[in-house]
Amino acid sequence: MEQGYTTREWLDQLARVRLLMIALILSVGVAWPSYLPAGSSRYFLPLVIFWITLGTLHIILVRWLPKARWHGPAQVITDVVMVSALVYATGLQESYFISLYLLVIIVASILFSRNAAFLTAGVCVTLLGGLTLLAYEGKITRTYVGSPTTEVLRLWFLSNLTGFLAVAYLAGLLAQSLRSKGRELEEKREELLDLQDFTEDIIHSMRGGLITTDTDGRVVLLNRTGEEILGYRFADIRGRKLAEISEEF
Repeated sequence: MEQGYTTREWLDQLARVRLLMIALILSVGVAWPSYLPAGSSRYFLPLVIFWITLGTLHIILVRWLPKARWHGPAQVITDVVMVSALVYATGLQESYFISLYLLVIIVASILFSRNAAFLTAGVCVTLLGGLTLLAYEGKITRTYVGSPTTEVLRLWFLSNLTGFLAVAYLAGLLAQSLRSKGRELEEKREELLDLQDFTEDIIHSMRGGLITTDTDGRVVLLNRTGEEILGYRFADIRGRKLAEISEEF
């Protein structure tokens, strides 16, 4: 999507939604600590606070440098990294926050293209699978409580892979359709403006005076010849009743 006013508006709104989402995650972690595996609480709060700081920084940068083209990629990359860190800290395949990846994929499809949505989905599933594999092989600290078998992990990974790709496809399809409709509306708007200008040119080039009113008799249009006949400028009598302008009416 082009870096126009609409995109900047999307970035600003998504930054606000991000902060709201992080606040909800923090509320869940504080109000229902049972959703966090044992030992992850010491990582959870610093991660969420750091994420809130980054989200606030994104809002400031979008308003400070509105024409910069790197806002969108920076926000998506930041979200992918932070969601991966949150999922790892809360138990990987046992985490309740894996679905946050889907939100990042949807955001990528809104800001960019369908290919970008699939790329984001691929990066998300690669990070999720890579972290899980490293923890399962003991290369990094295990954050999950259970002892899943290889078959269970394989099935879990395939289900997430399918879900991520399905969301990328559907979100990309919907975003592409919305962009297409938006371009059609913009074209219709330009045609309507051209037609309006053409109509005004015809009205003001008429030799006869033309004045139109609404149902209450208030002036809504007066051409140049009408201004010469009445001796009033349209800007001065717009919205006034005809009886107030001349007794002849």
